[in-house]
Amino acid sequence: MDNWEITLVETEARSKSNLHRINELAREHEAIHELAISVKEIAVNTQAIQRELTQQGAKIEALEKLPAQRWHTMVKALVTTCVSTLAGGVIGAVLALILK
Repeated sequence: MDNWEITLVETEARSKSNLHRINELAREHEAIHELAISVKEIAVNTQAIQRELTQQGAKIEALEKLPAQRWHTMVKALVTTCVSTLAGGVIGAVLALILK
């Protein structure tokens, strides 16, 4: 074989090898691209979940405060009723003494 034939055969072999490597890199690139898209979708979903959890946290906090608010309202009404009753009784007793 002549020198140029040897060079041509070596070049073709190298070309096939390089083509195989290029095809493998293309597949790897596509896999990396798909992975990047998946990570982006996960990030978007995670943000949506975080917003939902924040909203649910606010709702839970409001529900936890509700019994305390009811208790406060009930105690306030009870104290107001007792004070009004006592004040009415005292005023009634004073008026009874004055009108006798």
